[in-house]
Amino acid sequence: MKRLLATTSLVAGTMLLSIPAWATLQLSISVGGGPAFNCVDNTGCDTNGLVGTLAVGNLTIGGLAFTGSTQSSFGTVPNPGPQAALTTSSLNITNTTAASVSFVAAIGDNNFVGPVNAYTASASATYLNAVGSVLTQTFYDDAANGQGADTPTDLPGIQVATTTKNVTLLSDSSSFNASGPVTDGALFSMTLGISGSLVGGGQIVSNGQTETKAAPEPASLAVLGMGLLGLGMVRRSPFRPRT
Repeated sequence: MKRLLATTSLVAGTMLLSIPAWATLQLSISVGGGPAFNCVDNTGCDTNGLVGTLAVGNLTIGGLAFTGSTQSSFGTVPNPGPQAALTTSSLNITNTTAASVSFVAAIGDNNFVGPVNAYTASASATYLNAVGSVLTQTFYDDAANGQGADTPTDLPGIQVATTTKNVTLLSDSSSFNASGPVTDGALFSMTLGISGSLVGGGQIVSNGQTETKAAPEPASLAVLGMGLLGLGMVRRSPFRPRT
C-alpha cells in the first residue's frame, strides 16, 4: 500500500510539473516617466470577463485620456483559436494637457501554441491636431516563451518588426504591414511595444496593432511527408545497392 501511494504521488507530481502555466495577457503603461499602470486579464482592473480579452475602459494617466482600450490574445493554452494572435487597440488617446507628453507601453502574452514558422505584423492609426507627435510600434517574438509586459519596457525575445510615424499634418494617418519567418516550437510568447509622444491637445484615433503567427503550410508538410516516406522505402528496398 505504501509503495502504491508513493507511486501515485510521484505520478501526480510529474503531471503537475509537466502541465504548462496558463498564459497571462497583460499590459503595462507609463506616461511622462511616471509610475506604471499595470493590468492583468481577469483581475479587478479588467472590465471584460472573457479569458483572452483585457479591457480597461476609460482612464486617464499622466494627462493622457484613453478611451476604449482593449487587448486580446487567441491561440493560447487557455484560449485556443485557429491561429496565434495578439492585438491591442484604442478608440481614442487624447492629450488633455497643453504640453507634449511622452508614453511607453507593452502588451504581452505567453503560452501561444505552436509550432509556427511565419509571422505577420500590422498597425494603423489616425492623428488629429497632433503635428510634431511621434508614434513607434514594435513587434516581438520569443521562442523561449517568456512573459512580456511585466513593465512598460519588458519586451522579451527578438524584435521582428517596427514602424515609426512622425506626424506632419493636422489630419494625418499611418499604416504598416510586415511578414517574415520565425522558428517557434510548442509554446512561445508575443509582445507588442508602443512608445512616443503626443503634443498638447493632440489625438490618436483608432489606434490598432496586431501580431499573428502561422503554422507550416499543408503543402510544405505534404512535401516533407513524401520525402520521409521515400527515404523509408529506399531503406527497406531489397534492391538498395550495398556500400
